Amino acid sequence: MQSDIRITKTVPVALKRSAKEVDLGSVDWSVPAAMINEFVVAKMLDVSVQSLRRMRCLGRGPRFRKLNNYSIRYKVSDVLAWLENQPAGGGGRV
Repeated sequence: MQSDIRITKTVPVALKRSAKEVDLGSVDWSVPAAMINEFVVAKMLDVSVQSLRRMRCLGRGPRFRKLNNYSIRYKVSDVLAWLENQPAGGGGRV
């Protein structure tokens, strides 16, 4: 019997100290339940990790989970949903 659960390699981005060091190509975007750290999310949003932390403290930004009272992780699906709900510009008015 084949399982529907896919096991993917753990992305070693947790060891990165800067969002600039993160390679977004190493994230498997096809797994919506995949968990990514704040460095990957900061790189996605093109903001600093400190700005992302500030957004978290103010109750803004994508939903996150706190694991073992220490690690902050974001589900890929939550980050993508948050991005979709942000106001878009370029209405085409001339």
